[in-house]
Amino acid sequence: YHRSKYFEEEAAKLDLYLSKKISVKQTPIHNYFRTMLIFSRHKSILQAQEITIKNGTGNYTEEFISLLKDYYLYL
Repeated sequence: YHRSKYFEEEAAKLDLYLSKKISVKQTPIHNYFRTMLIFSRHKSILQAQEITIKNGTGNYTEEFISLLKDYYLYL
């Protein structure tokens, strides 16, 4: 997460445009720790999204389950 800006700048040097940015955090009270960046050769409106892995009670969020249910055995 802390190097996202660096990758955005490096991609721009290669004429790649950020099209989607997904910021990830463990729980609602944690800071972001990971970012997924999707680049394109064509300019578009940036789609920004946030994902929280667990809710305040320690259970996986519906968004996280939906995204990774095909990859995790116990979701």
